[in-house]
This record gives sequence, C-alpha cells and structure tokens, in this order.
Amino acid sequence: LHRLVIHALQTAIQVLHIWLRVSLLLAIALKLSIWTNFELFQRYLPNHTHQLHIPLNFIVSNESGLTSTHLQGKVLLTTRPNISMPMVPPSHSILVSGQLYSLSIVLHVPESPPNLTQGMFKMCLNLVNVWGNSTLIAEDPRSSQWSFPDPKFGMCRLGLLKYSSSLVQSISGLIRLPLFMADWDSQGQILTFPVTFSHQENPINPSSHVILTILSPDLEVYDASVILSTQYHGLRYLMFHHPYITSFLLILMGFYAFIALLGVSGMFRLVLTSAVNRYN
Repeated sequence: LHRLVIHALQTAIQVLHIWLRVSLLLAIALKLSIWTNFELFQRYLPNHTHQLHIPLNFIVSNESGLTSTHLQGKVLLTTRPNISMPMVPPSHSILVSGQLYSLSIVLHVPESPPNLTQGMFKMCLNLVNVWGNSTLIAEDPRSSQWSFPDPKFGMCRLGLLKYSSSLVQSISGLIRLPLFMADWDSQGQILTFPVTFSHQENPINPSSHVILTILSPDLEVYDASVILSTQYHGLRYLMFHHPYITSFLLILMGFYAFIALLGVSGMFRLVLTSAVNRYN
C-alpha cells in the first residue's frame, strides 16, 4: 500500500509538471500572438487622417517683368528629412510608402465684406521632395472634375464662399449674438475642398513638404490646413473597418502558428534524441 501511494504521488507530480509546462507554453504562445497582433496594428496600419496646419505668408514673385502676390505656406512632412540622401525614404514620415492618400484643403475664412465680394478664388496644393520637385500624383477621374494641374503650383482648384442672403445673415447673427459676445464663436466659414483622391507615396521619390498656395491675395483667412486621409485597401481595409474580427483571427492564427512551431521543435527533439540513442 505504501508503494502504491508513493507511485500515485509520483504520477500526480509528473502529470502536474506536464500540465504546468503545457500551460506555460500555451500562455507564452498566446502572449506572443497578442503582441504580434498589436505590433502589426501599430506598424502596418497607418493613421487614417493627418491634419497639418499651414502658416500662410505673402509671397511676391516677379516673372517676365510682371509682379504678382499670393499667399503660400509650407510644412514639413517628416521630422528628419534625408537631405544628404534624398532618394532614401526619410525617417519618421507621416506618409507610408506605397499607400494611397486623398488630399483636401480646409480654409477658415471670416465673413468679411472683402471675402463676400471676392467671388471665385484659386488655390493649389503640392507635395515636393527635398530638392523642391513635385511628387504629387493625381490621376483619379473623380478629382479631375474640379481639380486641374498647374506646372508651378501642383494641383489647383477653384473655391467660393457659401452664399447667404442678407436676411439669413441677420437672423443668424441675432441667434448667435450671445456666442459672439462671449467670444465662443466667430462670423466665419470652414470650407473643405478635396483636391485629389489618388496620391500614392513613392518610396523612391518620397515627399518631404506640403505646399499650399492661394493665388488670390485679397482673400482673408483665419487659418488654413491640409488633410491627408488614408485610402485603405486589402488587409488594411479589414484591419481599420473590422478591427475586432481581424484581431481575433490574427491572434488565433498566430496562436496556432506558435503551437505548430512548438510541436515541430518537440518532434525534432525526439527524433534527434532517438538518433543519438541509436548511435550510442
């Protein structure tokens, strides 16, 4: 009886050791699969929207004896542009190589008399590399309906403030008068103008700056910005629009992959051990 009890205890201890090893391996496999899924979402899925505020300045140009003035602003797309090796993609760029982007211009303009009598105005958007050459790719038939290329300023389009009659302006002003007096609102319009839906970042010729140009110097602008929206396709589309389902499937696939790797390594160890025993 004493031997049976000792044998039972030894068997239970062995089973417990095996169970602990298997549980530890399963926990490690699950943790590695979750970590891999997290890193995949962090590195493979770019941010959906980047809004860059553009500080505008007056630029005076003299071409062929004609002097012209326009508003222009330039913002860096990278934290460290690779000036010494411009053909190498810059580090910490907000644009992912090979990814499709749509570009839009956002203007916050006051409803001042000069703006209301401005009429149509022209604005242009361009992406350039460290040499100043254009890298903007806009070959989408959707954007060609309102945008047109310009050899100097990139892709351009026309804009117009939203029209409101004097009666509507008076009623709106009376309703929003408390907000104006408390400085919680201003008499202005936020206008969004899509420029292109098909810019694809080239890894050989990466963009380093975005340039916004308003060719109507009389236009009064509170602030201007450019929105770069990511156009997801394939796996990135599923990861963005169905993150929970994609995460579950990726974690499950990673878990089974790690389990299969552990199984293959265990089989290899058994085969190697048996081969060594036969040799001895």
